[in-house]
This record gives sequence, C-alpha cells and structure tokens, in this order.
Amino acid sequence: MKKQRIRLSLLAGVCLIGCSLLVTVLFQVQLHRTARQNAAVTAQLDALLPAKTAGITEEYNDTAMPVLEIDGTDYAALLEIPSHGVTLPIADRWEKRWLSPRVGRFCGSAYDGTLVIGGADHPSQFGFCDEIEHDTVLTVTDMAGAQFSYAVFRVDRVKNATGEWLCDAESDLTLFCRDAQTFEYVAARCHLLGDS
Repeated sequence: MKKQRIRLSLLAGVCLIGCSLLVTVLFQVQLHRTARQNAAVTAQLDALLPAKTAGITEEYNDTAMPVLEIDGTDYAALLEIPSHGVTLPIADRWEKRWLSPRVGRFCGSAYDGTLVIGGADHPSQFGFCDEIEHDTVLTVTDMAGAQFSYAVFRVDRVKNATGEWLCDAESDLTLFCRDAQTFEYVAARCHLLGDS
C-alpha cells in the first residue's frame, strides 16, 4: 500500500512537471508566432504607407484615425521606439487577453492628444515596460503617413487600472501593459514633441 502511494505521488509529480514544460513550450511558440506576425504586418504596412510627413495636430478637425486592413484586422498606426529596437503595428482595437497577438488602440487619437495604446509585457510587445525611462523618444505614424513624435515624461504604476487612470489628461500618449511579475499596470506617459 505504501509503495503504491509513493508510485502515485511520483507519477503525479512527473505529470505536473510534464504539464509545466508543455505550457512553457507552448508559451514560447506563441511568442515567436506573435513576433513573426508583427514583423510581417509591419513590413506590409511600411509598403502600403505613403511617404512619412510631420504630424501636426492643429491640422485635424476630425479625430478619427484612418485604418488599413491586413488579414482581417484593422491597423491604425505604427509605433517605433528606437532606443529599445521596437517597431510594432497598432491594431485599431485593443484586446484584453494577455496573449493577444497584437498591440491595440485602447481609446483616443493622435490627432487630439488622447491616444492610449495597450499591449502585453512579453518580448513581442511591451517587454520593455520595466526599462522605459524618462525622455525616451518614440513615434506614432498613422496610416496616412503622418508621424507624431513623443517623449516619455513619467511612468506610473497601479494595482487596478481604470479607464480614467489610463486616459490621463496630462498625457498626449499613454502606453500601458500589465507587469506579469508584480501584477501592476504600468503606464508610460508621453508628451508630444512640438509639431513633429
């Protein structure tokens, strides 16, 4: 009886370890797939975009950002953070799923300084969230080629994010994700750099 319990305990332990390894492998496969998809969409958007021009917020009466559809998903912008080697397509709609395949527009527009972009903290999206610093420069290019430049002026953290917290009135752009280590929401608050 005792030997049978030991065998069952060992078998259960081996099964748990096997399941853990399987989940880890599947997670890594999903991350690589997401990174490949982001790179492919970025290349397609780059090929479709007209020549980039300076985005001047005063020129827009309508805050609706144009979209380009690729493989059934509407994209509203390209996000570039040169200091972190990041270029990401921004879907027109944000998805709450942690393993969402894309970064998305939570709300707002680049045209009126209310844009909020959400992603996950894994390497194929906002894996840089713990490293982003004050004065980090980034650009958002809309699907008409207008490019807006921003600089991070503050990084906020909170346990429970609300829409009001995300849509900070002092920011022209907010990038946010949930830190998988601390389970806090991280928001990089950015100011528009003049009329880029």
